[in-house]
Amino acid sequence: PPLPSLPPPPPPPSWRAEAAAVSRGPDGAAPAPDRDLVLANLCAQHEANFFAPPTRRPLPIVVVTGFLGSGKTTLLQRLLAARGNLRVAAVVHDLAELNVDAQILANGSEKAVRRADVARTDGAVVPLSGCACCPSFEEALSGLVKASLREGVDQGLLDYICLETSGAADPRRLVALLERRFGPTSRARLDRVVAVVDADLFAAGGP
Repeated sequence: PPLPSLPPPPPPPSWRAEAAAVSRGPDGAAPAPDRDLVLANLCAQHEANFFAPPTRRPLPIVVVTGFLGSGKTTLLQRLLAARGNLRVAAVVHDLAELNVDAQILANGSEKAVRRADVARTDGAVVPLSGCACCPSFEEALSGLVKASLREGVDQGLLDYICLETSGAADPRRLVALLERRFGPTSRARLDRVVAVVDADLFAAGGP
């Protein structure tokens, strides 16, 4: 005759059940937590958070471009006047040595805006002269951005840079320069490019 089939063996207890059985007393009640151990864990976590190195914030850069007379400086004036809680500095590029737009921007804004040599604080207007194809311009722009990171962002004084290009310059050179010097892994990054157009001139068939 065939042998009777045996019942299947019970499944092995999981590690959670074993840990629960070990952690409980003989009467099945959970023991009271060790107060000293809990306090030690809380202190260790607080100490780790307190002494952790601060996160280094990035520096977004917005490039404002457009033809001569399209309204780039007017747009920057309104941005600086309504920047809210953001700490914004402006860098104004001009091919000429005398940067007229930087003077207009520094003197014509409603809020506290002042001309400066480095974009390190909120409301600073920094002139930047030269052609984007020249090596000296590349070094000047790179040094300006690095100084803004070191003296502005790292000190908690700056959140954003708005860079106005000259209306007579090709903005693609400047954008390519920023992407080459400050890539996607850099703290300073190209946030976006804003092109300003004179709507009336464009509707009339102008450039």
